[in-house]
Amino acid sequence: MTTVKLIGDSHTQYLFPALVPFLEALGYTIVQQVSQPGWGVKKYVSDNIGFVPSDYTIVSLGGNNAELNEMAYRDSVAEFLSRLNTKDVIWLGPLFAEREDVQLRHAATDEFLNRFQKVFNFSYVPLMEPSQGIQQRDGVHLYKDGYDLLLQRVLPAIERSFSSWRSYAKWFILGGVLLSGLAIWKLTTMHSSDDTLRLNP
Repeated sequence: MTTVKLIGDSHTQYLFPALVPFLEALGYTIVQQVSQPGWGVKKYVSDNIGFVPSDYTIVSLGGNNAELNEMAYRDSVAEFLSRLNTKDVIWLGPLFAEREDVQLRHAATDEFLNRFQKVFNFSYVPLMEPSQGIQQRDGVHLYKDGYDLLLQRVLPAIERSFSSWRSYAKWFILGGVLLSGLAIWKLTTMHSSDDTLRLNP
């Protein structure tokens, strides 16, 4: 059984319920689903939310980030990730916002997270471009059918993120098997050479 938990902000009150059936159809078991309006990584850390252990965690946070100092935000993300109690993370980025003040924060956070994925080894699915052109009800949030449309646009990227982790695991295991086989072959060859030398002084 491969387990998944979902941690997000107000956008995910609509996005996660639409995503769950897709994940379950792929055979994943949902063990936790939390959507807190107005929350970001700092709030999740300060409120000490109990995270259920899982194989994967889908995180959709960043829209409420007001920390535009990259190193300070990086420290907050690091603390958040250290508490997630998970093996692998798939992070969905902030959406495009029609409100200019909000979009400035979203765009900066999107850039931060895009760079952080290599530092913290998570899979990043940007939502900035896919969410553009979808009608917003308040300059920030979409209507319910808008979230359904957004999900349709990013489902392939989410599925690939799961597949990529499985692929890494497969090649890691395969690499271990090959290295073990090579070591055994080398030892066998060395023993054979020793026997030959003893027989032919």
